[in-house]
Amino acid sequence: MASSIAVPKPAPAALAGLLPDDAPHPLRFQRFGAGVIAAYSPAQIKRSDAWSVLTDLFGDLFDVTPAVAR
Repeated sequence: MASSIAVPKPAPAALAGLLPDDAPHPLRFQRFGAGVIAAYSPAQIKRSDAWSVLTDLFGDLFDVTPAVAR
């Protein structure tokens, strides 16, 4: 018999290093529909750490950020 437990799909997320070096917050994000858009300050936080914060807040995500924005 097949399991009836639904496994949630990861939500799409885009994370780009667009905030200035002196941004008041190193990470800004906005939830929209089924996903998350976020920007971080590369001078204040590493991309991997910013991604960890997003997954802690929003659960399983998959990265849809264009390569040129990473």
